Amino acid sequence: MFGLGIGELLVVLVIVLVVFGAGRLPEVMGS
Repeated sequence: MFGLGIGELLVVLVIVLVVFGAGRLPEVMGS
């Protein structure tokens, strides 16, 4: 889509999880 490979997509996903999931991970993992 954006000319990204699997590696780039994984990097983007990790960044998104770190930025948006930092405060939500305890809640998601706790439930």
